[in-house]
Amino acid sequence: MALFNKDSEDLLAINAELEDAEGAYASATERFEAQLSLTQENLSKLLVTPTSSPPSTPSRKSTRNPAPNVALTASDYISKATAEKAAVDVLTTPQRSSVIDTASASAFKPAKRQTGLIPPTSGNRTSNSSSTASSQNCFAYIPGGIYQAVGTGQNRTFRLIDGFRAPVIQPPNISTSDGDRLYVVYWGHDNMDLVTREWQGQAGATGAKEATDGLTNALYRRFLGTALGEATYEECRTTGVLAALKNKMDNEHFLVIKGENPGVYVRRTVVSKGLKWHGGEFVRLIGNANKAQALFNLLERLRFVVPLPAHLRWKIA
Repeated sequence: MALFNKDSEDLLAINAELEDAEGAYASATERFEAQLSLTQENLSKLLVTPTSSPPSTPSRKSTRNPAPNVALTASDYISKATAEKAAVDVLTTPQRSSVIDTASASAFKPAKRQTGLIPPTSGNRTSNSSSTASSQNCFAYIPGGIYQAVGTGQNRTFRLIDGFRAPVIQPPNISTSDGDRLYVVYWGHDNMDLVTREWQGQAGATGAKEATDGLTNALYRRFLGTALGEATYEECRTTGVLAALKNKMDNEHFLVIKGENPGVYVRRTVVSKGLKWHGGEFVRLIGNANKAQALFNLLERLRFVVPLPAHLRWKIA
């Protein structure tokens, strides 16, 4: 009987602890929701409006017709129940791997809402006349799309000015040297990108020096392995990195969120230090370094930042 009484007392004590824990959980949940709301508001303030839209480029098909405006509020960016899943969906789904520009806050997978738009199955945008009810609740986010922000705060909208899709490229196992030189220009004069065996350039051929000479922050590299050089160029081209480097703007920063060394970079270091000559995913922010770092820190806390796995790296110095 004494043992039973002791067991009963223990159960009552544990039950009291559970009630205290439930109260603490409810309080923590309330604080979390309040902080999340503040974070979403700060995120909307960090996103800025590009001064102009990037031009179309030879490396990908351009679709210039703008999609209808879709109004977004701060609460649409991330809901607490789907934040982690949304981050995983955006960064691990093959069709979503590409480069996004500054104002593509829609890439942060908003909570479901009625918009009358659905994500297209190709680079062409489609209407929602024959879609299912579940599809009608999805925001029409085009991976790799370059969006223009219009308005601020509750009045902020995003207009798609150029949309494209790009597949995930799995880096091949390539020797770093085969004895031949190859020059890869990632960004040169007149938004040029090219692969060439020439440095100076000859009549009828464009060399790396000819494409970059005198251009501040030109991006190019010499490879001693032609296969490796061609592979890095193709990966950057196919994943949209080359296209995203077009149309240089003042006060721009690049936030590498999927690549070998995630972080905040400027134009001269984003490919060499951040992506390490791979393709990848980054956000171009038009704003100062503090604003860029603040946005990167937020994306990192929300688990949008994914380093490239070691076995997929080329280990290029």
